[in-house]
Amino acid sequence: MNNRLLAVIILLLGIVGAVVLFFYMQYNPYKNASNVLKQKLEVKRAYEDSLRQVVDVSEKIEYYKALLKSMEGLLVKAEAMVPKEADRNDICALLIELSHQAHITIVASTPSPPVSSADGTGSFMIPVSLSVEATYQTLGKFLEFLANNQRILKLSSLTITPSSSKSGFINASLIVNAYYLPVGAAQTQSPEQWN
Repeated sequence: MNNRLLAVIILLLGIVGAVVLFFYMQYNPYKNASNVLKQKLEVKRAYEDSLRQVVDVSEKIEYYKALLKSMEGLLVKAEAMVPKEADRNDICALLIELSHQAHITIVASTPSPPVSSADGTGSFMIPVSLSVEATYQTLGKFLEFLANNQRILKLSSLTITPSSSKSGFINASLIVNAYYLPVGAAQTQSPEQWN
């Protein structure tokens, strides 16, 4: 009986060993396939993370492009308010246009050479002396146009006297300063260039 029991135990051990060997042989390819699949999933997740980052960066680029476009619009407005160059002819043309709109007559106009505005911004101003003939109402409208103009114009002096030639009219002498902000080395023109 011992031999028989030993033979049955050996047989059972052989069957168990065969089953274990069979499952091991079957399991190993599944394990390898599982590992390969895990690696592919990790690569896919890494690609998805990279793609998400690219999309985020792309959205940020679009946001900054829109922001830059709005800043370019602001820069254009700022340059209209305070140009980069001393533009004496443009200033005189603007003052003439405003005088026509306000129905006043410019009797004399004398732009002076640019001077530093001394306000710490590095800007310069071009003083323009004007002598005008107007009524109080039209002079007020002209001053309103100066104040509300897109270009920064500052009234620094105003003297009013009654007109000796026209009843109901006044003569006014005023100095209007037009500002500009030079960029780089182009600071100001020499006084000879203004004559």
